[in-house]
Amino acid sequence: MSISTDLLRPKKFCCRKCKRALNLGSENKLKEYVNFIHSSVNEIIQAKKRKLEKDGANDLLLRFLGAGFDDEMVRDMVISFLMAATSAALTWLFWLLSGQPDIEKQVVDEAFSINSGKKSLNFDDLKEMK
Repeated sequence: MSISTDLLRPKKFCCRKCKRALNLGSENKLKEYVNFIHSSVNEIIQAKKRKLEKDGANDLLLRFLGAGFDDEMVRDMVISFLMAATSAALTWLFWLLSGQPDIEKQVVDEAFSINSGKKSLNFDDLKEMK
């Protein structure tokens, strides 16, 4: 999260432009993350295209592909949809937890039991949770 919040600080804008031009530091890391996301979504799109050719299945992604949008446009729509869905799900999660303090405490306690709050949880840590 620090990469995205650092990008919004005006005093770092000039430095950010230099880093981007030289492909250094957080700009290099950001580019790696974006490329990873793009390649992952592109793999999903290619798999869906193969499925469409085989059995003509129909879902939202296949409708986008069938409507004649190019792969880049479909990729951007998929990423936007995933971000919106994730945001909505997390908003509801925190809203529901706020009304259940005992369950909220259990979630927080379990998260701290995994790594004692010394570092951010990663995907492998989250898989260990009940």
